Amino acid sequence: PIWDGLQHINPRHILDIREIVVSRELAAQIHVSARRDVYSISMIRMGSKRGAPPIAWTSEYVNREWTKLVAEAPKHPEKLMIELIAELYGKTCVEVRQSIEATTLTAEAAANLNESEGTPCLRIRRRYVSARGKTLLITVSYHPVTATPLI
Repeated sequence: PIWDGLQHINPRHILDIREIVVSRELAAQIHVSARRDVYSISMIRMGSKRGAPPIAWTSEYVNREWTKLVAEAPKHPEKLMIELIAELYGKTCVEVRQSIEATTLTAEAAANLNESEGTPCLRIRRRYVSARGKTLLITVSYHPVTATPLI
């Protein structure tokens, strides 16, 4: 895949994996049903230079039944979640629906990025969809303007 190089230049570090019940607020943000059980995976993507600050903080939401993914994801920081989903469950992504907007860091995003709340950023929401139209993965990433460039 075209993103192979980014995984090695900007490694992923999982901060937290937990089972959550989607709140009404979160449901409105990620466009899923409230009260649905999912796994929430919080991670940062590091800058390309040693000691560089994080360049992005991401929350990823996946099927609660995918316990193998939860066990394997921390072992494979070089792989994207959608790649692990394909390997572990045979689910292939054929479409990524993406929205990008300028906003400011939330308190949670700022804390995970060692930035100040309200710092300008890009928020990128992605929905990875199968050939049958099923959502495989939802991600919400914050990229502060102060971050080191990707490459």
